[in-house]
Amino acid sequence: MGLGGHLLWSSVVRRLNEDSGNPVRVGYLPGLTDLLRGELNDRSRSIRDDIVFRDNPRIDPQQTIKKHRLFVAVDQVVIAALRLIGVLWIYERFIFWIVRYVRRRSGTWYAHIDMRLHSYVARETPDRMVWKDGGHIVDILLANYGLTARDYECEMYFSTDEEEAVNRLQESLKIATNFVVIEPHSNSQWFGDLREWPFERWERVVEWLSDRNYPVVQIGEGGSSVLRGAIDITGRTSFREAVLLMKRAQLFLGQEGGLMHAANAVNVPSVIVWGGLTMPEFAGYSKHTILCTRVDCAPCGLRGNCPHDKKCLTTVESADVISAVSGTLTSSKTAVV
Repeated sequence: MGLGGHLLWSSVVRRLNEDSGNPVRVGYLPGLTDLLRGELNDRSRSIRDDIVFRDNPRIDPQQTIKKHRLFVAVDQVVIAALRLIGVLWIYERFIFWIVRYVRRRSGTWYAHIDMRLHSYVARETPDRMVWKDGGHIVDILLANYGLTARDYECEMYFSTDEEEAVNRLQESLKIATNFVVIEPHSNSQWFGDLREWPFERWERVVEWLSDRNYPVVQIGEGGSSVLRGAIDITGRTSFREAVLLMKRAQLFLGQEGGLMHAANAVNVPSVIVWGGLTMPEFAGYSKHTILCTRVDCAPCGLRGNCPHDKKCLTTVESADVISAVSGTLTSSKTAVV
C-alpha cells in the first residue's frame, strides 16, 4: 500500500473515530508473540511518524516496543507458514473478531492497515489486479466494520514548523496565491506508466496557463522530466511540504495517485486526467473535475503493457483539459468572491 492507500485509510479512520468517540489504534497485524502478550498490534512497528498519519488527533499511534530477535523470528515464521498453507485469512479474521469484541467492550477501534482482509483487491494475477465490488474504496474498507461512509474526505494535519517551511519556499519562488501545482508523472511501481497522460499534452496546458499569468509549479520526486515553462521544485520538498504547498494553490493538476488523494485532503480544486486502471467511482472524489474516457476494457487493473496503447488516456486531448482547467479556475474565483 502506498501513500494513496494511507490517505484513503485516513477517511476510514475519521469515520471509526466518529463512531466510537475515541482515537483509533492504527497499526499493523500482530504476530503470535504480540497476541500472547495481549497486544492487538505488532508492537515493534508504529505509524507515529507515518507521512500521512503524523499528528492526526484521531489516531492513537502507540509507542514502538523493541522485540527480542527471537520473538521477531517466531512471528515471521508463523505468518509465513500461515501464508504458505493458505490460511492466513483465518488468522486475520480471528484478529478482526477480537477487534470487534474490544470495540463493544472498551469503545476503541483497531485498524490494521496491512491486513489482506482490508484489501480492496479481490485477487491478483501476474499481469493484473482485479478490484473488489462494493462501491468506493472507503465504502469497501468500512463495510468490514459494519459502517457506511458519510463522505470520502481524506485528512492530513501539519505542524507550525511545516507551515513556516512552506512559507519560506513560497517566498523563494516569489509566488502568492494565484499559482497552479502540477505533477505529470505517476508512481510506476505497481502499474508502470498506465496512469500517465502524454507528457507533451501537459506542456500545452502549462503553456496555456503561463499565457494567462498563472505560474505553474511542478512537484514530485527528483530525476523525472520537467515540463517546459514550469517552475521546477521536484526533489526539493518532502511529500508533506508538497501537499501543504498544494493547499495554498489555486489549482492542482495530475492523475490518479497519491497526490490526487492528498489534494482531496487539503481541499484544493483539482483537474484529474483518469485512465482505465480503475474507475472514478472506485477511488475518485466528486469535488474534483475528472476527465475519464470510459473504454470497454476498463477497469483493467493491468500492471503494465497495455495492449490498446492506453486509449483510455490518449483519447483525452489537451483542449479537453484546458477547458476543464478554465472552468475550474473560474469556479474557484467565483467561490472566493
